Amino acid sequence: MPFKKDLNLSDCFKIVDNQLVLSEKYKQEHGSKFKKITGSRFPNVLGINEFNTPFIEWLKMVNLYYETMDPILSKAGVVIEPKVRDYIMNKFKINYKTYDPIKVGFDLFKDNQIFGGIPDGEPVDQDGNLLYDENHPMLEIKTTSIDKLSYKKVDGLLRMMVDQSGLPIVKAKREKYFEWYDENKQIKVKKEYVLQLSLYLYLRNAKYGRFGVIFLRPEDYQNPEAIDLSQRLIDVVDMKVEKSSIEPYIEQATQWYQDHIIKGISPKMTRSDLEFLKLHKII
Repeated sequence: MPFKKDLNLSDCFKIVDNQLVLSEKYKQEHGSKFKKITGSRFPNVLGINEFNTPFIEWLKMVNLYYETMDPILSKAGVVIEPKVRDYIMNKFKINYKTYDPIKVGFDLFKDNQIFGGIPDGEPVDQDGNLLYDENHPMLEIKTTSIDKLSYKKVDGLLRMMVDQSGLPIVKAKREKYFEWYDENKQIKVKKEYVLQLSLYLYLRNAKYGRFGVIFLRPEDYQNPEAIDLSQRLIDVVDMKVEKSSIEPYIEQATQWYQDHIIKGISPKMTRSDLEFLKLHKII
């Protein structure tokens, strides 16, 4: 079960007015490990991710609930993202610095008490110093299937379905590809991804960002090491983010953090949140 097995949940919180209220004991014992708002969490706490509510994100940030990423997706990302980064570096003649998450404590912004995380790539000069300008944007890499693949729930978590050979089962050919493009065949980056990159730009006091989006075929999930990037579609999308455009979201997320993480009181539960708790026999 994704809820922490080593916790007696009845001692961790109580339900008051459709919200979970953490006990003082739980906050004292676990509060120092409550999570910050990272790029991937940013749209979730703002209620913009259609697959994740602010309440579910709160559960994860206060360490009551955890999710593990689908191992097939995880491996594909770990293996393929560095290859895409190298492709972007060679194409645009930019050096990108990456970080070992463990060595940096999964956070480059330790001076910020609310926001943190690690960008996929930061532009640097020949001496390794950060170099942010119009010609040296921050990099965010997205790996996505070109097809819509089949998933099933295992212990409450979505897992990719594969055939006997380990090849992902395709639900609809090229459907994921079409989701990325508008009627004029122009690529459109989802708002949640734009916000993710925008947060890191804000934290670096920078304006320019670049998405590298690669569309994977089923065999790439089966054997990511064998991928030939010259045979795959990689689209590049540049963006400019003015500080004034992201500040309202920063203010909203800051207030959310103060109201819900610092105070230890969850957001109001939606109907789907209540169903989620019932599914896990919490209520």
